[in-house]
Amino acid sequence: MGRQERQLKEFRALRDAAHAVFRADLDLVRTEFAPEALTERIKGRVAEKAADVSDSAVEAAKRHRGALVGGAAALAGGALLWLARAPLGAAFAALRNKFGNGDEGQDEAGQQEETA
Repeated sequence: MGRQERQLKEFRALRDAAHAVFRADLDLVRTEFAPEALTERIKGRVAEKAADVSDSAVEAAKRHRGALVGGAAALAGGALLWLARAPLGAAFAALRNKFGNGDEGQDEAGQQEETA
């Protein structure tokens, strides 16, 4: 076997070893970017972020308990007024009819009319 044949055999062995390393890396990348692996990775990150947000929300709620109670009371009051809007509107209309509109003596522009 000549020097060139031996060198060719060494180069082929190096080529085959490099190809094996490349194939191993390619298989690793394929498993890392498989849909199942990506789904698991995303689920893990979302779960971590959700836990962080939940912890922050609980901490803020503990610090601002009075504001939360006041906000809940305002929301409940607003919901009650919204649900009772028809009866309240009828009651105000009855009062307006009973006591007048309060715009007697004013023209359409809201100016006081002069009476002689």
